[in-house]
Amino acid sequence: MGFELDQVYRTFFNPGEVTEIRVLAVPQRTHRAWDSAAFTGIVYGYFDNASDFGRAAAMMAGLDKPPKGIYFTPNPCKPELLSRAANHLVGYQSSKDQPLTGDTDISIIRWLLVDLDPERSSGISASPEELELAKELGKQVSEFMAETGFATPVKAMSGNGYHLNYRLPDLPNEPEISGRANGLIARSLAALADRFKGNGVKIDVTVANAARIWKLYGTRACKGDNTPERPHRQSLLFQGSPLTLADVPVTPREVLEKLAGMAPAEKGKGQQRPRLPPARTKSLPQDGNLGPVDVERYLAHYGVPLKGVKVEGASTFYLLENCIFDAGHADGKPAVILSPNQPYLTYACFHQSCKSRTWKDARNAISGNDSLAQFCEGYDPNWKPERKKRKLRDRSGNDAEPSESEIETRNMALVAQFITYDPETQVSRVDWEAFPTLLPEKIPPFVFFDLGPEGKRKRGSFVESRMAEYLGRYFDPIRHTDGKFYRFMGGWWQILEQDVVRNIIYRALKDLCKAGHLDAALALLKAKVNKPELSWEVYPHLVNCKNGMIDLSCDFTHYKFEQIREDAPSISEKILLPHDKDYGSRVQLPVAYDMYAKCPLWLKFLDEIFEGSRGKMGLLQLFCGYTLMPTAKFHKSLFMFGSGANGKSTIITVLEQLLGNDNVCSISLSDFSRPFAVLDLQGKLLSVASEVETREAQSTENFKRAIAGDSIMGEEKFGRRIKFHNICKFIFAMNNPPAVTDKTDGFKRRILVLNFDYRIPEEKQDRDLPERLIREEAAGIFAWMLHGAFVLQLKQGFVNLDAEIVRDTDNFMHTLNPLLDFLDEFVEFGTDNKVPSDDLYKVYRQWCEDGGLRPLGKVQFGIQLISNPKVKKKKCDCQDGALVTRRNCFVGIKAK
Repeated sequence: MGFELDQVYRTFFNPGEVTEIRVLAVPQRTHRAWDSAAFTGIVYGYFDNASDFGRAAAMMAGLDKPPKGIYFTPNPCKPELLSRAANHLVGYQSSKDQPLTGDTDISIIRWLLVDLDPERSSGISASPEELELAKELGKQVSEFMAETGFATPVKAMSGNGYHLNYRLPDLPNEPEISGRANGLIARSLAALADRFKGNGVKIDVTVANAARIWKLYGTRACKGDNTPERPHRQSLLFQGSPLTLADVPVTPREVLEKLAGMAPAEKGKGQQRPRLPPARTKSLPQDGNLGPVDVERYLAHYGVPLKGVKVEGASTFYLLENCIFDAGHADGKPAVILSPNQPYLTYACFHQSCKSRTWKDARNAISGNDSLAQFCEGYDPNWKPERKKRKLRDRSGNDAEPSESEIETRNMALVAQFITYDPETQVSRVDWEAFPTLLPEKIPPFVFFDLGPEGKRKRGSFVESRMAEYLGRYFDPIRHTDGKFYRFMGGWWQILEQDVVRNIIYRALKDLCKAGHLDAALALLKAKVNKPELSWEVYPHLVNCKNGMIDLSCDFTHYKFEQIREDAPSISEKILLPHDKDYGSRVQLPVAYDMYAKCPLWLKFLDEIFEGSRGKMGLLQLFCGYTLMPTAKFHKSLFMFGSGANGKSTIITVLEQLLGNDNVCSISLSDFSRPFAVLDLQGKLLSVASEVETREAQSTENFKRAIAGDSIMGEEKFGRRIKFHNICKFIFAMNNPPAVTDKTDGFKRRILVLNFDYRIPEEKQDRDLPERLIREEAAGIFAWMLHGAFVLQLKQGFVNLDAEIVRDTDNFMHTLNPLLDFLDEFVEFGTDNKVPSDDLYKVYRQWCEDGGLRPLGKVQFGIQLISNPKVKKKKCDCQDGALVTRRNCFVGIKAK
């Protein structure tokens, strides 16, 4: 558990940022886990590092009787708050000397926190069925947010519901952003709550305030008793969650503003605020009596814990667990009091500091400006106030509602103000710059139809060019290449599914949409934003990671792995460039650059399996760095050769995780003869395979072209042929020698061999090592790989390799091709040497028979010999006894 709790800090905060841990309803006043007595049942502390944060949380989670809940503030606190309780927990006693974090104590707003909470009675845990409802709604919300443009959230299970935590650019803590009622965060949550309602799960709109405390993942949620029907559960981050804050993708502010723009109009707007006791007002439904407020439902809706209800005379006391204004006032019996007489609702807390607090103050703190009407007994959510409207008369003189055609005419008149019509060309154009919104739900569908000079929609007059223009602006920036749309989001060009585009067309056209409109608009959009594959920007020296573009063309002296210089911050700025769409990057690594990161466990592991070989460790580092680069210009593949239990699988697993599953494929040598399989290489950084057997010459030829980064041809099933530049690198992991027909020197020049000679003893095998390495050292291993990439870029290739690597590669080729052993034993190279080809082949056949080997055919024997640049074949004069004859000879070699 300890590590999981450490991880919460790393995922939500940069090192050095301050957060508060707050523990509610601790079961005892004193304990070694915190300092001073917790008379109020609250323990708190401030932390600026993952280690102390995780340690403190783990001690609280490990109490024999767990507290009701352990929370933290996901938005960073002001740094000076650390001095309240620096990296340790203390018992909370009084707000006078120990103020907890308030909204004004938050330095920045970093998160849009979406809480999907099953609707149920207060004070109890969710049932399995209710939790499943929240999970399903979470999937729907996540899909909608992705369509809207939000980056992938940090997903979690809170114990009684599900959380979607969307990272935002660090925004100022101002009312415009974090205001409880009308801030961007509040309106965004209101938009989600309005869109996803009525399914047994609510989206909590009360978590918009800056100092909101949030479930500390890895700790238990303990509402009510722990029963089989409603058990206590441990909260958790989803598997594969980002390991550091830098790994969490950021959603641009304009996307948040787009969501906030979907919020419904403020409740009660244009209505007279209803009074709680019986009263008559013309603006109220029926007789104007909404009845009293359901205080218990009101408090539950806004997450205010209720201790109990007590009736005294005509008044009802709703006793709160903690004071609204000071969480330490639990012993002052804070309460909301409902009375049939004025002032109807009052707030009471008998501590001296709260005597002046009124119900107005309490309500503002709990629900801001939200209307109380929805919590009244007589509230009707479907009721709307009467509006004065022009009455139409039917032929009998009776009042009549406007017809659909009349409503359509009015709407088209509104749209016409954004359209200009040229009578000469009879073409109308939309002024998109002046258009008030691009949201498909709010845009009038008539804007996509030809209204003509009179502003009336013509039948069948859908203008697909307008829809294409709209889609280009809505998804901007967007490109189309070889049947796929790409949209620049989160620092890279991501594939935009055509179904997402079709959905936007349908939502914009609404009831006027037809199947033909979808196809016509989509086809025109493709033509409008098309970019041929071979015209995409290429920057082979840039590596795209979560927090920017690593520039490998920098002076290598700026980057030294495990050496932090005094000018490190300025060095980081030189190496790390901001993301930009003009780089044309379609690959992003799921890890962030951190020049301070280390990987001691990884280095220890490599030192063990390579038995201290600097040459092998150096080659692996170079090739791992090569896999980061969006180019195949160094023309090498890596063959990992050795029996099992030697560390190959651990290295491959770590490499795949750091590169990202979307950037890795598996193509065997034989797959290179299949055009459908070859297409899987497009846009990938690495292919990992264990099968290296092929008898097809075409396979090895295509393989060598792919290694060289040449253009290769793939083919979609039942679709087009696609030509693309390969950037994928290849690793083959083998326990046994492969069977490859191509044994030429050209094949040898394209492979590097890394032998795994050490076998890890059974008692030392760690099955969880790959997961630990990724979890604890991902950033450090990435920095280690970058070091290899910088060295490779500086050397411009795999040159001056260690003698051990050269020897292993030669031995590997000898294993593939016994002919090389024959040449070592029976042939001598020299510029003046020559030997008749028939004579040398006879010696070779006899050597094979003596060794029990299957000889090559005569033609293949000759091809492999002349693949050596030192050997040529031509006719020469040969002495045969007293005669001189012209025979086919190999020139440059002779039999020993």
